[in-house]
Amino acid sequence: EFEMRKREREEAQRLYKKKKKMEAFKVLSKKTKKGQPNLNLQIEYLLQKIQETS
Repeated sequence: EFEMRKREREEAQRLYKKKKKMEAFKVLSKKTKKGQPNLNLQIEYLLQKIQETS
């Protein structure tokens, strides 16, 4: 019983971290038409992170 709940919790945490990592990667890897990093999206992403922690 305890082991099963622990395993489920660990699995849920792993999936959550993976999902968050993929979202960040998608935002931070976007490029402009010329192939440059899209700084506007990067700044927005950082602002969201700061607001979540505050």
